[in-house]
Amino acid sequence: MSELFQTRSPQETLLSIQQRLSQAATPAAVVEEMLPRSRDEALLWGRRLSGWEEFRGRYPDQAISLARVISRRAMQQYRLILRQDGCVVESRAEGKGWKTPRPAASFPLKVGGEEVRVEYTTRYFPNDDTALVYIVSPHEPPQAHALSETGHYSRFVPHDVVEACGGPQAYAALLADACLRGREKEFTEAFEGAPPAAEPKRHRPANPPIAEATGYVGRVMADKEKPKEPHQQGMLF
Repeated sequence: MSELFQTRSPQETLLSIQQRLSQAATPAAVVEEMLPRSRDEALLWGRRLSGWEEFRGRYPDQAISLARVISRRAMQQYRLILRQDGCVVESRAEGKGWKTPRPAASFPLKVGGEEVRVEYTTRYFPNDDTALVYIVSPHEPPQAHALSETGHYSRFVPHDVVEACGGPQAYAALLADACLRGREKEFTEAFEGAPPAAEPKRHRPANPPIAEATGYVGRVMADKEKPKEPHQQGMLF
């Protein structure tokens, strides 16, 4: 039955789960029947994980929960993870060292009347959509250019932002222009939003003044605070 999943809509899948339950199939049997038999099926189940909740109220809760269980089982079986951006990708094998990826593109760019080299690396970090834009002087050793006194300028940026600007070359040109005009912050926040403001530090309230003791307690405390008279030693004759 699992191979039919690729041609079924989410609604048809939930209806199929509901029908199997009505036929007295156990939840475990439904999961076993619908588990994916290939990585492509597992990817599709994983991509639908966050979408099953949209059908609450239209299909039984048990059917929706079973669909979520199957999605999670599929991701576990084929070593898939759900990234923060909602994409399902293959997880990095445990114990496998991370290596700096090679640039996917390298091209020249005119900045402030001089030519620099831009290196663009997609998915710089494992299981992440972050890209790296690196703008460096073409000289050896690198010399200062309009964006950096050291000759090196780099920034991390979501890959979607780069594609939204028209690709690496278009993004690099827009970024360089914003930096030259002193509008780098505004340019970045237009696509990525402003970073959350830091919460102000909470100060402990000052201790309230202690009320003056009265009555018997006040008299006892006053007696204790009185200066003691020096002890007079008797004279021996």
